[in-house]
Amino acid sequence: MSSEHPLLIDAAAVVAVPIVENGEPLVDLAGYAIDLAKGHPRVSGHADTRFWCRAAVADRLLRAGSSLPSGYRLAVAEAHRPLAVQRHHWETDLAALRRERPELSEAEAAAENAKLIAPPWIVPPHSTGGAVDVVLWDVTGEVAMGSQLNERTPAMRTHFEPIDPLHRRHRRLLCEAMEGAGFVNYGHEWWHFSYGDRYWAHATVADAAIYGGLEG
Repeated sequence: MSSEHPLLIDAAAVVAVPIVENGEPLVDLAGYAIDLAKGHPRVSGHADTRFWCRAAVADRLLRAGSSLPSGYRLAVAEAHRPLAVQRHHWETDLAALRRERPELSEAEAAAENAKLIAPPWIVPPHSTGGAVDVVLWDVTGEVAMGSQLNERTPAMRTHFEPIDPLHRRHRRLLCEAMEGAGFVNYGHEWWHFSYGDRYWAHATVADAAIYGGLEG
């Protein structure tokens, strides 16, 4: 897929990937040397497991953070998301989208909604503990990326053009750090990266995803 039209999280080819759960546990990121954006104003879900993820994901976050240039830090805004929370986000966002864009058919509205929130019936990435939403920090606070976290706008796409050169540099820094640690970016969201889920498996041509859904 092109950078202008990244593969959707619920694309048939992604959902067709088998899941072979490896049983790896969720771990609390509070026990790791990883920054947590606990009061982030753009995160509406506050599940008890918001800052929990699979153990291998935590290790990769450490690796990604340590690879950033001096002056930058990686901060996790959200990790695991229980299915009930995912379902609430999906239904709330879809209802808002229908109000804002009544010209969309049901299928078109669902496809547009899936750019920002995964449908709850596909084993959503965040429900597996393999997906994380991350931002960059520097000494002044959160680094500008050209759009806000969880902001529904064309600029949320990772390789959106045109974009300010500084914002492009920040996105490149984030992608290089995360992808260098083994994560795969979801091209519709510059902040969303995953390891071990179906989207990761499809992107890396793995035989199967290693993480299925977990309630925590």
